[in-house]
This record gives sequence, structure tokens and C-alpha cells, in this order.
Amino acid sequence: MTPSINRMIKLLTDEEAKHVDKPKVILMESAIIKAFNFDFGFLSPLPFLERFLRLTDFLLQDKSPQIKKSSVLTPIAVDLLKFIHSRNDLLWTQPPSILAAAILSVAHRVLSSQYYLSY
Repeated sequence: MTPSINRMIKLLTDEEAKHVDKPKVILMESAIIKAFNFDFGFLSPLPFLERFLRLTDFLLQDKSPQIKKSSVLTPIAVDLLKFIHSRNDLLWTQPPSILAAAILSVAHRVLSSQYYLSY
């Protein structure tokens, strides 16, 4: 079955369908494609960040096995990633793995300085 905007619109609820029609969908798709400059090969630092957080738990489990460090670090690191993504285009020229490592390092320092925790 080939993709069809009309078929996708039929899948919406009646309330949602009131606000969507084929020309609007095409206009939105056009805006998204232009916003990405036709470049859809972007690799996010988020998978690297998640992997580094899992490794942090694994490496530090001998010190305090009952507490997972990622449960404390994850919200801070993800918020930092969102902030950097929305505010600083300069850092997005770095490889995603380096950016994720830097974000995790900053999150760790923020957490350590604020709550006097040491890992």
C-alpha cells in the first residue's frame, strides 16, 4: 500500500480531522524539509548519553550497589542536552559521542557541586 495523506487523515479522530487537510499537511511537510535543509542524516547524542549513563552505573556499582547513579544524573544530563540543542548551534558541529560525554561530565560536576556527592 502506498502512503496517502488522505488515508492518514482518515485515521484521525473527528475532532483532529477538523483541523487537518491535505494542503496543510503538504505545507507542514515542506516547512520541516526546509528547516532541516534536506539533511536527514543527523545522529543524536542521546543514544550515546544513554549508553554512557549505563556504563556509569556499571562502573560505580561496587561503591554503592543499591543506588543507580543514572537515576540522579539522567534528568540533569537530558535537560542539559535539550538546553544545548535549543540554544547553542556551535556545539552541534562536534561528534555526537563527544557532545554526550561532555554533557555527562558537566551533569556530574553540577550534581557533585550542588549536593556534595562524590563518585
